[in-house]
Amino acid sequence: MKMQSRKASEIYDMALCELGYTDNMGHVNTDDLKQRAVQIINSVYADLYYACGLGDFKPIRYMSDEIILPEKVLHDCIHYGVAMKIALQENEGGLSQMMASLYNQKRAHCTHQQAIGDFLPNVPD
Repeated sequence: MKMQSRKASEIYDMALCELGYTDNMGHVNTDDLKQRAVQIINSVYADLYYACGLGDFKPIRYMSDEIILPEKVLHDCIHYGVAMKIALQENEGGLSQMMASLYNQKRAHCTHQQAIGDFLPNVPD
């Protein structure tokens, strides 16, 4: 499993773009959300971290901290989870449901673990 990192602020910005919370120049105008961003990101980060079967979780403390997850999860999944949480906190029911659906589909696909083979042990006679 190839691991990569990305700054929490990048994931946050991607999530806001998915929700359409940017102006026509791509700038985010949500100071209130920025205060809650670390908590929102940590909740999704922890969910994906454990779903991938990784060791001990260490939450981020600042938006400049690196999030380390498998490449596929980092680039194709986490921002939908963050967008879902933001929409939920902003009382955007329709957006939250749409992002939840996307997140759950991506999460299931990205965190799917290889099946363990089922076999009988060799027992000496």
